[in-house]
Amino acid sequence: MRAAAADDPGLFVVGRRPVFIDEYQHVPEVLDSIKAELNLDGSPVQFVITGSTRFDSLPLAAQSLTGRLHRIEIHPLSQGETGDSRENLLESLFADASTVVTPQASATTRAEYANLIARGGFPPAQERTDSSRARWFDDYLALCLERDLLELGRVRQPGVLAPLLTRLAAQTAQILNMSQAGADIGLAANTTTDYVKLFESSFLVRLLPGWGKTLRASVASRLDRSLGLI
Repeated sequence: MRAAAADDPGLFVVGRRPVFIDEYQHVPEVLDSIKAELNLDGSPVQFVITGSTRFDSLPLAAQSLTGRLHRIEIHPLSQGETGDSRENLLESLFADASTVVTPQASATTRAEYANLIARGGFPPAQERTDSSRARWFDDYLALCLERDLLELGRVRQPGVLAPLLTRLAAQTAQILNMSQAGADIGLAANTTTDYVKLFESSFLVRLLPGWGKTLRASVASRLDRSLGLI
């Protein structure tokens, strides 16, 4: 199927609208065919393209569809969604922000918080037992590190990807020092930065910029980024 799409990408973008194309990043040439279709008819919502890597990680030669594309990053299930309850944080903040944070201690125990974190938000993993879910995550990470990341970029030392990801996981929600993180496993700082970008591209890691009260502080804080989510 991939070879057929690469051989004739125009064939894969015709049909009743909207046309859905999954894992489009494996054949970026379909974006050129989509642009050609949009040049003939620029009506919105003609195509829905989905992929398991970030759009900005595509080769520079790939069509960007500037001005024609809306990007939506879909996160894993939230705690409200996994618990089958409606979340109203934004509404509460606008209505009365003082009700969002109260002096009352949380009824959730430390062990329960740890279980929620380990459970994650991937839909396929939610209904599994603890042991089955652990195996699912192990397989998911193994395939990402052994296959997906190697397709995304040039990896000269694939054997260090797993140790680096483990090193980052141990530093979640802390200030990330790229040089130190790489040095701990024998990697140069620039190589560490490149590999962390690959992790970001495959949604294994999210880097959160620091916060500041002024524009200057906000910009400067981006130099010291926090490791937010794995």
